[in-house]
Amino acid sequence: MPQEENAYRDRPSLDGHQSTLTLYSTTEDLLRWDQSLYTERLVTRKSLTAMFRPYVAIVGYGWTIESQFNHKMISHEGGVQGFVSKIARYPDDQITIIALSNLDTAPMTNISKDLAASVFGDKYDLPREHKFIHLNQSKLNAYAEKYQVEAAADIVITISVQEDKLVSQVQGQSFVLLLESETKFAAEDSSAQVVFVRDEKGRITSLIFNGQFNSNKIQ
Repeated sequence: MPQEENAYRDRPSLDGHQSTLTLYSTTEDLLRWDQSLYTERLVTRKSLTAMFRPYVAIVGYGWTIESQFNHKMISHEGGVQGFVSKIARYPDDQITIIALSNLDTAPMTNISKDLAASVFGDKYDLPREHKFIHLNQSKLNAYAEKYQVEAAADIVITISVQEDKLVSQVQGQSFVLLLESETKFAAEDSSAQVVFVRDEKGRITSLIFNGQFNSNKIQ
């Protein structure tokens, strides 16, 4: 691979991992598995009912059960260094959306939601060209903090300023953030997006990563 093709990044092999991280699949295979869940070929009806029932808020046995576009949705997301995925099942409609990516910053929730919107005739946003602005280092310093991901106590997003650029670091990965506005940023070499939230006095209090991971500034 030519060195200048820096959109691609080397990733460690997953062969040494255990459990689900050793499963390699395709959208076609996952769809076959999905279709079997409408039958009792793999799991009994009693187990399926228990699996797709919410127990804590909207969470069932490994699945999130909620409504999207007024349609019942049963979904699950997965991710590991280098890869992310999402499956969203709409059982009452027998529609399934499966999204797999070998770019671990891909916004799978947004991708899945927009695909569902197109299926159900709802509104969605088409990809657009980003237009970036420039801020001097003194203004960039206001973003340079550590942010705790609400849904995962062990994950901290570090924002720093390096050579007049804003850099995000999370779980061993780093990418340059380019400014679309003074609150909205897009990653230089990926589809990741970061939105900073300000309080009534204009102070940055948190950030939202890829439209789903709310992270509060560590005081």
